[in-house]
Amino acid sequence: MTTRIGIGIDYPTFRAKGWHGPGVLGPFGAAAAVGRLRKFDTETMAKAFGLAGSQAAGTFAAWGTPTVKFHQCAAHVRLMAALLAEQKFWPRANS
Repeated sequence: MTTRIGIGIDYPTFRAKGWHGPGVLGPFGAAAAVGRLRKFDTETMAKAFGLAGSQAAGTFAAWGTPTVKFHQCAAHVRLMAALLAEQKFWPRANS
């Protein structure tokens, strides 16, 4: 799934704008893998992809729904980022 989405975008432009595939595309691949392993029906898989999009960067398609609150649910990732920075885990190879 992640590869299919990647093929469907203008990847050089995507990268030139500073985006990194795993953070944006990865949630869809993970949702697809779990859905397939757990044998999700079409409706459940569609919901999983919608929630994956919410975690990938958010979407205004969810505006006004309970899902929009899910955009903020990745706070644990932000906490981990802060804790890693505190431990001198830098995001750049040259640091």
